Amino acid sequence: MATQLILGVQLPQSATLDAFVGETNAPVRAAVTQIADGRSERLFVHGPEASGKTHLLQAVCRAAGDAGDRSVYVPLDQVADQAESLLAGLQDMDCVCIDDVAAIAGDRDAEIALLSLTDGLRARGGRLLAADRQPPAELGLALPRSGQPTGLGRGDRDHRTR
Repeated sequence: MATQLILGVQLPQSATLDAFVGETNAPVRAAVTQIADGRSERLFVHGPEASGKTHLLQAVCRAAGDAGDRSVYVPLDQVADQAESLLAGLQDMDCVCIDDVAAIAGDRDAEIALLSLTDGLRARGGRLLAADRQPPAELGLALPRSGQPTGLGRGDRDHRTR
């Protein structure tokens, strides 16, 4: 089944796990690969701007879709005003990749929708990969967090795509 996209978001052709190179962030690449192939269910990736978070989320979404899973990439910074209804509609997805989680910090209804999505995915074995610049504890979210946080280093640009 093809990757499901929202609001005109197109995954770049370069968004592949193989294109994320470098030794510095090899553990993070391994962790997100486990989300893509279904060996892990929840992961939160954090790191500085331009460290490759968006690339990894899009690559996982593409890999899951290519494997026949219903997957979606959600850039919350672009859809924060619709986050509550959007997140509520993703319960049946196999793999959900949510970028810029802090975009909904302080929006209680959107935070509840994210928590409900997390619980719903967990209950049916769906996967959630989320990312932001800061670790979950520093995002200013009022609701409990879920997922193992994994940090991306700044690196020496070796994480850039080929």
